[in-house]
Amino acid sequence: MQLHRITDFNELLGFLPHLVRTHAELDGIWEPDKNKEEFVSMLTNEFKPSSYYFGEIKDKELAYFVVVLRETDKKAFFWLFYMNKNYRLQTRSLLLELHAFAKSLGFEEAELITTRLTKSYDRWISKFGWVQKAITYRLKL
Repeated sequence: MQLHRITDFNELLGFLPHLVRTHAELDGIWEPDKNKEEFVSMLTNEFKPSSYYFGEIKDKELAYFVVVLRETDKKAFFWLFYMNKNYRLQTRSLLLELHAFAKSLGFEEAELITTRLTKSYDRWISKFGWVQKAITYRLKL
């Protein structure tokens, strides 16, 4: 599987049904405070030249989808990352391609936010050089 950049808005529209379904299935992992309409609005509003969208649909299912946003000239934010479990063996090579791509754009630092708090996720992500920066707690009132 090769990293495929989505550069055309019409191409992004082809991903929307898959992304909306994935947003619902992930139930709180992607933008947990946003309903379907807010999620789609944010997804389309962030599609601009300073953002980097990648994805692939294989056999009528979403194989992977990634959105990297430019926070500053040197800092990237990995907003969305999804890898279909049927293609998870290709996750490492895809992440290494993303790393090289971000570096080629002049990024020196990247951040992400996750709701996954398991030790196994921490071990897995640290294999790629990510280090924990903060922990956020929420109290529903």
